[in-house]
Amino acid sequence: LPYLDHPSQPRASRADPLLAPEPYDAGHNIPGKRLYSLRQTQQLADEFTIELIQLARHAFPNLPPTDRDDLVLDGFISGLRDCAVSSHFTLNPPTNLTNALQLCRWYDSHPIHGFLSVN
Repeated sequence: LPYLDHPSQPRASRADPLLAPEPYDAGHNIPGKRLYSLRQTQQLADEFTIELIQLARHAFPNLPPTDRDDLVLDGFISGLRDCAVSSHFTLNPPTNLTNALQLCRWYDSHPIHGFLSVN
């Protein structure tokens, strides 16, 4: 058997951008870095999603689509401007991007205008 310095540590793989060395290192992969730091501005959730998908395809072209979709979902949740939706997703993580978008559309059509103050 070969000697392993750290058998409990996972081996880096190009299929896993979080474990992989360059070129998936966020410092060297500008689209990948943007994917993790992008924040929703005034755009609709659908437009934000399209931007994230384009970044993910450019940053990780060799990643299997299901893995890339997971990265897009993570970037989507962390980049949402609506704190109520973000909090909801933290407590009740969506199973996929479609479910996340459906809930965002519902929140967009039912805005919450703050809390009533009772004196």
